[in-house]
Amino acid sequence: MAKKVDKQLMDLKPSDFIATEDNPRTINKKDPEFVAFAADVKENGVQVPVAARPHPTKKGKYDLRYGERRLVAAVVGKLPMIPALVYTDLSDEEAFDLTFFENYDREDLKPLEEAKAVAVLMERKGGDIAAVAKKLKWSERAVRRRIQIRKLSPAWAKMVKEGKEYAAELTAGHLELIARLPAESQDRIRTGSGACWNRYDGILSVKDLRERIGRMTHALSSAPWAVDVCASCKKHTGAEAQILLWDEPKGNKPGARCLDPKCWLQKMGAYVKERAEQLKKEHPNLAYMTGESCGMSHKDEQQIKKKYPNLISSYGYASAKKSDKKAIPVLTVVGAGAGKLRWVKKQSYGGYSGGGGSSRPKETPAAKKAKREYERWKIVGKALSVELKKNIGASLSASELMALAATIGTDTYGGYHARAENWRDFKKVKSMGAKALWPVVREVLTCRLDVHLVQAHNLEDVMAECDGVGKLFGYNVGALYKKALAEIPEPKAKKAAKKLAKKKSGKRGMIKG
Repeated sequence: MAKKVDKQLMDLKPSDFIATEDNPRTINKKDPEFVAFAADVKENGVQVPVAARPHPTKKGKYDLRYGERRLVAAVVGKLPMIPALVYTDLSDEEAFDLTFFENYDREDLKPLEEAKAVAVLMERKGGDIAAVAKKLKWSERAVRRRIQIRKLSPAWAKMVKEGKEYAAELTAGHLELIARLPAESQDRIRTGSGACWNRYDGILSVKDLRERIGRMTHALSSAPWAVDVCASCKKHTGAEAQILLWDEPKGNKPGARCLDPKCWLQKMGAYVKERAEQLKKEHPNLAYMTGESCGMSHKDEQQIKKKYPNLISSYGYASAKKSDKKAIPVLTVVGAGAGKLRWVKKQSYGGYSGGGGSSRPKETPAAKKAKREYERWKIVGKALSVELKKNIGASLSASELMALAATIGTDTYGGYHARAENWRDFKKVKSMGAKALWPVVREVLTCRLDVHLVQAHNLEDVMAECDGVGKLFGYNVGALYKKALAEIPEPKAKKAAKKLAKKKSGKRGMIKG
């Protein structure tokens, strides 16, 4: 027979409540939806009672079991009283169930909140995954996946909790993958070139993110050193009984992957150094080379060159047989094939980098002329950029400036690309006056002229950009083009100019004589 539950409806002060820690949900007071909800509560009051019980340890206070969002909204709205359904005789287990399932059984629960809910249940069930899965009516696999999210780095957890940048759009699948990595590796996916989001493609799919993380990790079977040293390490996919990123076997077996790139590189560096010392004895002319897809930054490359002064580029060499008289031994020091010895020889391209020994095809006169024209307009663009940088105050009307900002954007890193994040900044841009907005727009324009114009391949676009800027700001583009033409003249005009100069020089000599 079910236990009869005594409860009564009461009006209580918001300060009478102490929120339970059993609630997996988090409240972001800055969230637009909560701000709107709080405004409604301030105007109309709390319409649905919160639920509580007399606090088990603090006399005169009430243990809030659910309705925390309504309570916080009431505090924000400074309401003196709110309705509460008070359960007078609830055990701790009954109170937990009341809170947990009221707050958990929602479609809008976020991945971090689900992870928190699973963590709370895991603690109450003594870490018994089977018991937690039964309680939630989930598979044990799903429980392991959600609990993994709790291992997000502090930076990631904060960004996801606050819904900053693109984090609000990440799914549980994204977060489960990210959380498998060590904290320092997680941050490589949060920002920079390795981020799981960029302004051009948006958020990577879970499949693409899995592949990216795969490139950051290394199969233990590919390690040239004895992987026994990795047996006690927990930073590989087979170390713990939890859901795997790939279908690798459990335990420290060949299918497992190292999740710590920094540690891997240190071990690889030590191995390559030892290998180089051994090979140098056998091959005094040993050279060093980087492997394909090593993804080194310029700084990394400089450090490698300090360690291995005799570092050669892989682009100028091709694989060769050891018996070839021109072949030299090389050791790959980083990237694909690190630690392996191979034989290479210089490639002969016949003056053309396209390979195959063929010579570079000759440019047609028309192509040469177009190339010169393009170079001239690049000079014009540079000159316009210089002029714009001198333009401290906006010479445009407020409507012209706003139209320009709407056209080219206010982002120097691709301002003229249509992207969703432009609209996220719309309120900020709208609030700017013409005086404050001009420096931002000017920077975008000069960036287009300095960088994007140089990278453009369409002469029509280059000419239109220069012409548009010139007309808008009153610059004499024709005069700038004449200067560029004098700097890069047509071949016939160049010869004629030399001939004329020589002729004048001859006349001056005759007069002197």
